[in-house]
Formats: sequence, C-alpha cells, structure tokens
Amino acid sequence: GMPRGSGQAALLFDQLACSTHRPWLRVRHALSEACSAGDAEREKALQGACGMLAVDGDVEGIVGDGSCPLGEVSWHVAKLLCETDGKGAEEVAEAFHAHWQLLMAVGWSAVVRSGWPIFQLLHVFSQLVHAAP
Repeated sequence: GMPRGSGQAALLFDQLACSTHRPWLRVRHALSEACSAGDAEREKALQGACGMLAVDGDVEGIVGDGSCPLGEVSWHVAKLLCETDGKGAEEVAEAFHAHWQLLMAVGWSAVVRSGWPIFQLLHVFSQLVHAAP
C-alpha cells in the first residue's frame, strides 16, 4: 500500500482506541482497571466490570455496531472470562478464534498502542487455562 503520513497514523490509532466514543471509553477504562488488579483480586474485579458494563444501556447499544473493533474483541474476551464457569478452555479458545484474524490484520503494535487491554485479558485467560484441572 501507500506509505502513511504520521497524521494519518495518529488518526488510525485514535480510531482504534475509540477515544472520542464515551461508552467505549468506559468499557476500556473498566477492563483496564480490572486487569491491573492484583492476582488475587483480578477475577473478582473482572466479574465486577462485566456486571457493571452489562447493565450499561449505552454499552449495550454499541456492541455489534462495528464502531470499535478492538473494543468488541476486549469486551467479548472479558465476557468469556466472566462466563467461563463450566466452559472448557477449548470452547473459549474457539469462541476467540475469529478475533485472531482481526488482531493479525490490525497488527500487534497497533493493538498495544490502542490502549485496549487485549493482551492483559489474554494473559488472564492463559492463567485460567493452566489452572484448569
């Protein structure tokens, strides 16, 4: 493709971060906070974030509208983590599979720079998988 100017790159990151979209900002903030809780509190913090966001009418209205792909991935992974009771790791991994395509297309550095806690969520997921009997 064509080389991008830095202005365009900045715009792209703004779009990936969805930083002008208030409901998505709330999602990002809640999930980032939960992910940065200590190991012992993290699961409870994530459950709390999931519960809070699930009853947020604004959030319900934006999920699935394509306005924030990385937000969608983060929210979906968080929900999978919050609902893992009784789900096997394979089932959760399979549900996540479609998101890999998107993450690969966006590129790791862009995902990291977007500020979405996708890697932190995946880290929590891997800990769950390894802790499973």
